Amino acid sequence: MKVQTTRFGEIDIADEKIIYFPDGLIGFEDCKQYFVLHKDEKSSVWWLQSCERPEVAFILTDPLNFMPDYEPTITREDMKTLQTSDPMQLEFNVILVVPEDPREMTANMLGPIIINTSKRLGIQAVLRDSRYSVRYPVVQPVAAGHSEGGADHANP
Repeated sequence: MKVQTTRFGEIDIADEKIIYFPDGLIGFEDCKQYFVLHKDEKSSVWWLQSCERPEVAFILTDPLNFMPDYEPTITREDMKTLQTSDPMQLEFNVILVVPEDPREMTANMLGPIIINTSKRLGIQAVLRDSRYSVRYPVVQPVAAGHSEGGADHANP
């Protein structure tokens, strides 16, 4: 399938790479088919590109990159939509929002993108866990007493 994209031009995607989102994503319910695009296989971020709308693409990452204790609980209904009862078959990703100042980058930890890679099915879950935020700061502030200027650093 040839897919026209705003950011990457025309891309030829094999049908088996298309991920179907029965309900679309929040705010993009009309977009049901996506594919994952890695510009660099070693990168910790990638794109989730819509097949239907060239301008719709999201930057994704593994939430464990910056929150090692991330353990979202998803509903039975979500598991049914993903056609599995085994959470180990699922890949969890979060959408990044990268503003002009990348130090202010946030991740939507409350609405993870969950993909059953074997069935090529995906959802955007809506967690009910108050530990997580839709604007989790990816770059954590430097702890007090540890300035980057070196004045507070011990000499070796």
